[in-house]
Amino acid sequence: MDNEPKIPGGYILVSRKLIESEIFDKPPMYVKVWLFLLSQAQYDNYKNLKRGQLFTSISEIQEACSWYVGYRKETPSKSEIYRIIDWLRKRGEREATGTTNEKMIETTKATHGMVVEVLNYGLYQDPKNYERNADRNDEKTTKVERTKQNRNNINKNVKNVKNDKKEIKTSCSNSDEPNGEVKFGEETRPYKAALYLRNKIEEGPVKQPLPEPTPEELEKWSAEMDRLNRLGPVGANKSDDFGYSWEEISKLIDWCQQDNFWQQNILSAPKFRKQIQKLESRMKENGEVEIEEYNNEMKMTPYQQEQLDAIQ
Repeated sequence: MDNEPKIPGGYILVSRKLIESEIFDKPPMYVKVWLFLLSQAQYDNYKNLKRGQLFTSISEIQEACSWYVGYRKETPSKSEIYRIIDWLRKRGEREATGTTNEKMIETTKATHGMVVEVLNYGLYQDPKNYERNADRNDEKTTKVERTKQNRNNINKNVKNVKNDKKEIKTSCSNSDEPNGEVKFGEETRPYKAALYLRNKIEEGPVKQPLPEPTPEELEKWSAEMDRLNRLGPVGANKSDDFGYSWEEISKLIDWCQQDNFWQQNILSAPKFRKQIQKLESRMKENGEVEIEEYNNEMKMTPYQQEQLDAIQ
C-alpha cells in the first residue's frame, strides 16, 4: 500500500448530505461552481488568506466552469455566475428535513476580484466530524421503516405545501416588497436592454452604486424597459401607441451615454424612461439623423456588440 503512487493535488471532503440539500435541486452549474470554490479554498492559513478562503473573480469562475460540446467551448455567462454566487451567499444549503437555511459563502470585494470564504469549512473538511459507515447503515434501516409508516401522508403534505405557497403569494400580492419571483429572465429583451444600459453607465464618468448584473437585481430596471417598449413614456397608455422599438431603445441608450450632459444624468432605467422624449428631441436637435436611420458607428467591444445585437 505504501508503494502505491499518491494522487497529486490533495483532496476535499464532500458530505453525502449534498444530494439531500437544496443546491442539488438547482441547475447543474450551481454544484459545479460550489465544487470549484470548495476545491480552491485554502486548507491552511496562507499569506493573507485564512483557512477556508480563496481569492477569485467572476471571469476565473467562468473559465473554470466552462465545458466542451465536441470541439466547441461553452462558457457560462457573467450574469449566470453572479446569480449563483448571490444564491450561495444569501440562501445557501438547506437541510432536506429541517427548516434551517444556512448560507454557504461570504464574499468581500478586492482589487481585481473578490475573497470568498467557504463557511463551516473546518467542520466539513475534518474527517473526525463524520459518522462511521456502520452508523450510517443502521440509520438507513431506521429510515426505511419510518418511510413505510409515513408513505400515506405524502400526498397530504404536498397538498398542504401547495396551499401554503398559495397563501403566501396571495398575502404578498399587494406588497411593494419583491416576492422572489423573476419575471424578466436572462433571455428576455427587457432584461437585455436593462443590462445594456447598466453596463454603459458603469463605463461612464459617474461612479455610483449599480445593481448587480443579474435578473433578480435588475428586475425593476427590466420592468421599466418593458413599459417603455409596450407603453412608451411615463403616463402613456397602451392605446396611445407611443411604445419604442427595441432598436430605438438601444440607439437612444448609446446616444445618451456618449453625450457629455446626459451621461451624467441618465443613471438608471426609470430616469431613462422619464427623459426619453427629451433624449429623442435633443438627439435630433444636435444634428443627429432620425432614429430609424441612426447607425451606431461608435467603437464597441465584441461583448458590447453582442449585447446590442441581443436587444435588437
